[in-house]
Amino acid sequence: MTQVFRQALAGTAVNTPHDGGWPCHLFERESAAQQQRDSLDEEAPTLEYGKAIRCAYCKTIITYQGNAEIIQGRHVHHFTNPGGYEFTLGCYRRAWCNVVGRPMLEWTWFSAHTWQYALCPQCQEHLGWFYHCSSEDSAFFGLILDRLIVDSAGHGEQ
Repeated sequence: MTQVFRQALAGTAVNTPHDGGWPCHLFERESAAQQQRDSLDEEAPTLEYGKAIRCAYCKTIITYQGNAEIIQGRHVHHFTNPGGYEFTLGCYRRAWCNVVGRPMLEWTWFSAHTWQYALCPQCQEHLGWFYHCSSEDSAFFGLILDRLIVDSAGHGEQ
């Protein structure tokens, strides 16, 4: 297994070389993914509440606590990928991430949901995955909690 592939499985490969047999399609922006994100933004309420959740690397706002979602009975999930790397994810119905790669069902952690990489829109750090299930018309972000920080003051709180 190449070092780049191990990093991708670990979620650390951001600037991936596009040469020598690496599956470049995993890192190309797909118009269908962008259309899905755009439609979610149009349907979602504009009021954001709770504390801002930011990228731990560049401090860009990614979502708010009010966007937390319960998926399969929980907000927080613990998983191990095929490379043996462990992740703790928080599920959010809305996040401002760049979604890249083709939707994949292989190794999905959420039954019937395809996944794509979710990157910070500012620094392009891998923050988690975007999940979509067309048969259930559901979509959410599974964000890696140790790659995020929470503001001390809330937005929209009284």
